[in-house]
Amino acid sequence: MNRAKINITLIYKITEKFASTLRGKKLAVKGRPKIYGDSVFLTSLLVRELISCSYRETILAVKKAVRIKKMPALFTIRYRISTMSKRIFAKIGAMGVDWL
Repeated sequence: MNRAKINITLIYKITEKFASTLRGKKLAVKGRPKIYGDSVFLTSLLVRELISCSYRETILAVKKAVRIKKMPALFTIRYRISTMSKRIFAKIGAMGVDWL
């Protein structure tokens, strides 16, 4: 797919909308509070798969397109994506065009 035709800001807006539907229940979680929302990580994952590039190139592309001042580190992105629930990915796969 051509990199110029991918609208990263649109992907970010869609993942923000999707991430807001996931926040239904607030459970007590041990550990540090999350600094970055799930939409940043989902956007990074989707852009990485669409462009088929490395995480470093993805971080630069998302930071430039969405104009996020403080982007998570490479390890943080890889860790959060690896610990995301399989239900989230199943919901993303089940989403159709009607969701937009």
